[in-house]
Order: sequence, then C-alpha cells, then structure tokens
Amino acid sequence: PNTLSERPTESQYGYIFCYKMSDATASFEWGEPPSGSGGYGNLYRAQYRTLSSPSFTGWRKLATATTPQEFDLPLADGVLAPAKYCKTQFGMVWVYINVLKPDDGTFSNGEQIGTLPAGFRPRYTIYTPAVVCATGGGVREIGEIAIFYDGRVMFYCPPNATATNLIRGIA
Repeated sequence: PNTLSERPTESQYGYIFCYKMSDATASFEWGEPPSGSGGYGNLYRAQYRTLSSPSFTGWRKLATATTPQEFDLPLADGVLAPAKYCKTQFGMVWVYINVLKPDDGTFSNGEQIGTLPAGFRPRYTIYTPAVVCATGGGVREIGEIAIFYDGRVMFYCPPNATATNLIRGIA
C-alpha cells in the first residue's frame, strides 16, 4: 500500500488511531478487533510524512497473536451453557459466561455457576461485573461474578434483584 486509504492487505476489518507527531508527520495504528473467542488481532503501524517521498510509509506488522483454543466451562447442575474459557499465548485467561436456568428458574445469590479447571485459575479471587436479566427478559441489573483461586465460579446478584435467569459476563 502506498496511500493511507488502503488498509493492511492481510486485514479484513479493524480500527485506526491517528497521532500527530509534528506539523509534518502523523503516525497511524491499525488494529484488528479481538475474535469472538478472545484472541487478539494483528497490529500494524504506518507514518505519513509531508517532507518525504513517498509520503506514506506503508503498513508494517508489529504484533501477531494466535487465537487460543476454547473449552466449555464445566457448569454446575441445572445451569445451561454457553460458557467458555481459554488462555491466550500471553498466559491471560478469559472466561465467557452467558448462562441461564431452564424453565424460568432463578439463580440464588452466591450460587456456583461452574468450575474453572486447574491451570486456568487465578492466583487470587477476581470479581467482574455481570449483566443479570430478570425472568421473561425484564429489567437488566448489574450483578457480579467471582472466580476463586480454587476454580469456583460464583454469581452474586444485586440486593434488589428477585428473579434472574440470565447472566452475561467476561472475566
């Protein structure tokens, strides 16, 4: 590519950031969005210099990431999937939770959703927000998912929530 209007040839979709370096130079970064499985896309950089020929340097790949293998999260009895987890090439673990109870069942405050296997567990307990939907698709609230160092994945609902049947969260 020799003009800014061209995206990196290997990239289908992405986002772009522009940084003004000086009155004569701008730097651009093109990043591919994360995949649905938690993998990261490639990162590219280019510069435009009004005093150089050619003015546009073309895109250079800076970083490449491999999409990690996904696994189904072992769920507690009575909890329906999908819930997945993976570990990136950098050792970061992602947990995707989108679970519900069948037949308009409800989650209890402090209920165990599933168990994260050894090798994927955090060193310390982590807490992350979760969207909680009331039975029948009613009001959405913010709850909490806790992942304990022993692998337990627990759900904590807001104090005013009564009947929740859907939890969505990423940790």
